[in-house]
Amino acid sequence: YVFRIYIFQFFTSDPAVVEGANQVWWKVCTFFFMLCLYLTSCSVAVSLGMQWMLGVLTSVTTWLLTGPAVVYYAAWLRGGLEAVWSCLLLPYSIMNLILYYRFARFDWEGFSASIRERERAAIDAHKLQQQQKQQDTESTPLVMA
Repeated sequence: YVFRIYIFQFFTSDPAVVEGANQVWWKVCTFFFMLCLYLTSCSVAVSLGMQWMLGVLTSVTTWLLTGPAVVYYAAWLRGGLEAVWSCLLLPYSIMNLILYYRFARFDWEGFSASIRERERAAIDAHKLQQQQKQQDTESTPLVMA
């Protein structure tokens, strides 16, 4: 945010464009912050097996809420680029809040127990495999031709 004028000057020197970009810059910065939180939450949700919930949440908020809002406010009412950035802030805030709520209500103990159980099963399978290899080695006669 602090270096916005230098960033603008890198692309244009037109004062009208710089002024317009300066008006929406706080919305752009806020959007990217919300987007970073959302993308981090997506990784957590996928790790917890919440892919379907994440897909439905993303589809509903972006396609059913954000898309029509952008068309209505930016195109129909001629709100322009500022209306687009305004329409992007609320849906990502909603998605972040819903995801954080789901993480807070998640059964962490049950998830941890299932991971421990799978780990025990994998260790047992590995031990069994090692025992079979050892038995095969001990009982296999050496054949000489």
